[in-house]
Formats: sequence, C-alpha cells, structure tokens
Amino acid sequence: MITENEVAAILGSHRTMTEADAMRAMVRRMSGAPAELSDSLPAQYARHHWLGALQEYLLELPPEVEWAKVPESIPGIQRPDVTWAAARPAVMLLPPAIVDVRCPYAFRSGRPAWFDAIDELPASYDRVQFLLWVMKANWADFYQWSPGGGHAERVLPDLDWQAEAIPKLKLFYGQFEKEMADPMRVAWHCKPKIRVIDTAKAHALVEAYDAQSEALTKTLNELRTMSNDKPAMIAGRIWELTDAGWGLSE
Repeated sequence: MITENEVAAILGSHRTMTEADAMRAMVRRMSGAPAELSDSLPAQYARHHWLGALQEYLLELPPEVEWAKVPESIPGIQRPDVTWAAARPAVMLLPPAIVDVRCPYAFRSGRPAWFDAIDELPASYDRVQFLLWVMKANWADFYQWSPGGGHAERVLPDLDWQAEAIPKLKLFYGQFEKEMADPMRVAWHCKPKIRVIDTAKAHALVEAYDAQSEALTKTLNELRTMSNDKPAMIAGRIWELTDAGWGLSE
C-alpha cells in the first residue's frame, strides 16, 4: 500500500526522494526486505528527537482534546473505501484528528524567529493532506519542533488537493502492482543499492584524475620513445611511473 512516507515522492514534491525511490521502498516493504533508512545528519537528527518532540506537543494540548497512542502492533490503518492507501499516525486525537511532528535540522541550534508555514513546505503539505484523507480526520496539527520550543499549525482537509492528487496516487499503485507481478523486478529492488555520488566536488575530482592520468600516459609514451638512446635510465623511470612504483598503469 501507499503510505504517508511515499506520497511526496510520488507527487514530485520531495526534495531528495524520487518516484523510483518510492517504488523501491514499497516493493521492499511488500517483499519483507529491510527498509533503507537514510543515514544523513538531518534524518538521524529527526529520528533522535521525534519522540521527545511528540511528548512536548501532547503536553501543550488543551485539556478538552483527548488523545490515544496507536499500538506498535498495528502496521498501518487502511482507508475503508480503498485497498491501496494506509497510514500510521503515532497518535490519534479526539475528535478525529491527527498530529504530524517534524524536527527540522536547520533549527537544531535553537528556536528560530519563525517556522515555515506548511503552505511553503510542499512535501509536508502532501504528507499531511494524505494523512487527513486516509484517516478521514477533521483536522491535523503540523507540529515543528526545535530545542528552543515548538509551533503547531492547524491544517484542514483540502478538497482541491484530493481531486488532483488521489488519481495520481491510484495510477502509481497500478504501476506498483505490475512491478510486484514481475519476479525479476522484485529481485532487483531487493538487492542492495549501489551508492552513486553525484556532486560537483566528485565530478571535479574525476576530471582532475583523468587529467593526471592523461599526463602520465603521455610522459610514459615519450619515455618509451626515448628508450632506444638511454635504455637503462629510461627503463628505471618507466618502472617508477607504472605499477611497480606508483601503482599507476598506462
């Protein structure tokens, strides 16, 4: 099933996760393969502080708002009228409402002068709207936390969002079913992911390496051309520049 963790990637609003990443995550989950958690500093920071942030939010709730934890044994709550969408909020509020807790890494040094509104955070907006739709909740609190304090923003269901996003999510789920029907594709998704480093610094290092390799190759060819005149000296120099010396080869 599609969960709140893949929605932003499927809809194209996630900053780092792609639609292909969402497909891989869903196939792995359905196949019983372990989840591939991000080891980035922002992800580690969020996982470390999330529970404490949730507890701080619950302490700030008005007395008339009741809440209950969703048992750990429940992997997800399915929307009653569809077979492809489920969500797992950590806490349900009464009347039917939810809370989505975020711990922005950018605010780790203290409370900022202001938190970004959810309208300015497309991935978070998609996530919260999906939670509202799946849970049929009346409202959601989007709670952003920092060491200096937190801020809750009340979010209502967006019918325009539902009209545009739900058909796209349903179409993606159809593609997911085709992916699951192909054993070779399932096996490919479940293999360990090869890490690809695609940064400006990495490209600069590769270009510098290529330039140095080209210069060394040119020098070796010139030395070989001259070796007929001074064989002993030139042969020693070639030995230094190749595998026996520097670990470089032509």
